[in-house]
Amino acid sequence: ETDPIDPDEPRYCLCDQISFGEMILCDNDLCPIEWFHFSCVSLTTKPKGKWFCPKCRGDRPNVMKPKGQFLKELERYNREKEEKA
Repeated sequence: ETDPIDPDEPRYCLCDQISFGEMILCDNDLCPIEWFHFSCVSLTTKPKGKWFCPKCRGDRPNVMKPKGQFLKELERYNREKEEKA
C-alpha cells in the first residue's frame, strides 16, 4: 500500500497541503508561505494588481502590513515552525 501523498512534496498555503487547483502567489517577497489555494483564501478569480495573503496583508488584501510588524510576526512564525519540527 502506497501513501498517495509524497512526504517530500512541498507544502503550501494556510492549510499546509500540497499544490492543487488554482493557486495564487503572495506579493510579499518575504512571505513564509508564498503560495495559496484559491479556496483557502476565499478567491474564485485572480485579483487584479497586488494581492497579499492573510498573514502579510494590512487592512486590505492589496495593502501589506507595516514591515516592522510583519518582521516580528515572521520571526514568531519561524520559531513556532522550528518548535514543531
